[in-house]
Amino acid sequence: MIIFLLRAKEFAMPTIDMQDTNRRAMTALNYASFLDDRHYLSHQGITAELVQRQRLAKSREAAG
Repeated sequence: MIIFLLRAKEFAMPTIDMQDTNRRAMTALNYASFLDDRHYLSHQGITAELVQRQRLAKSREAAG
């Protein structure tokens, strides 16, 4: 009976390897999310710059 309880406790507590694996997985997910956000913000910045250039070109055409 005592051996059974000890075995049950082994399965209930995550091992160091499992904790490390979970930590690595979360780090990878966070990094992927960071890259996705950076890509999105970069795209937004490029779009804003193009719109600004188009407006500047139109204002120059109207003035000239």
